[in-house]
Amino acid sequence: MDENDCTPYFDSASYYISLAENQEIGSTIFKMTALDDDIDLLNNALKYSLSNDYDGTFRIDENSGWISLSKHLDRETVEHYNLQINITDGLHQNSSSLYIAVYDVNDNKPVIEPARSIAAIYENSFLGTVILRIKVNDPDLNPELHYYISQGDHLHHFAISSSGDVYVNKTLDRETIEQYSLKILVTDEKYYTESELLIDVLDVNDNGPICVKSKYVEMVSESVPIGTHILTVEAIDQDDAENAKLYFQIDGDHKNHFVVDQFTGRLKTNAKLDREHQAAYLFNVIVYDYQNREWHCTSNVEILLR
Repeated sequence: MDENDCTPYFDSASYYISLAENQEIGSTIFKMTALDDDIDLLNNALKYSLSNDYDGTFRIDENSGWISLSKHLDRETVEHYNLQINITDGLHQNSSSLYIAVYDVNDNKPVIEPARSIAAIYENSFLGTVILRIKVNDPDLNPELHYYISQGDHLHHFAISSSGDVYVNKTLDRETIEQYSLKILVTDEKYYTESELLIDVLDVNDNGPICVKSKYVEMVSESVPIGTHILTVEAIDQDDAENAKLYFQIDGDHKNHFVVDQFTGRLKTNAKLDREHQAAYLFNVIVYDYQNREWHCTSNVEILLR
């Protein structure tokens, strides 16, 4: 008569399998097989159980040894499991380990951080100058991200590299476009995400003054008092703020009779006028770029006394 004197055993001390993190709940994933050298069926009737499965992700059929999935897997949360598989014949026990590696699938959407960015670049920046790098968070393993500028730059002044660097692709001109609102699209070939990028183009002093009129003619009474405002020489500079600052100067022999405000272009009398002595005055007002005196324009001024 057979006695229950043999300990059941597995054919290996450990097993290794891998599962995709999107494995279906309820699917069978592995069959544990144990042996018992006792002859009597009562003595080799085996029961299987699991240990170290703290959250109940897996279950094992106690009779067949089939292991199935009872909860969703998520590699970004748990990358592997190390289960202890127990076997007993009612008297003797044994165990083996089952190592389950969870491999990644593309199940996470990339996220651009932040969702809205603001950057600035000088208008004279060289082609290829990097403005900023788009930062993307994708919990998937080694995601293959592709970056695009999807809106806001139909003239292709900017481009984006395979690593997410936004850079200058064409010469910029603040006087033409001073701000760009770009839509950045990032895809991992399954999911995509978008963000907004505002780029302010900063001014540099790259424009000279333009005189509004090439000539001014003004009739003035010879009896006007000293300091009388006669006219204002006007000029424009398409640059911004300090870069648009102008400097006005009289050029000619009549500086004693007239004076121009060097910052506003307002022309005033600087001495008593006498028509019988001189009936007309002809001179130039030169308008300079305040920071670069090589850039200038000239207006001719003719003052007629009556």
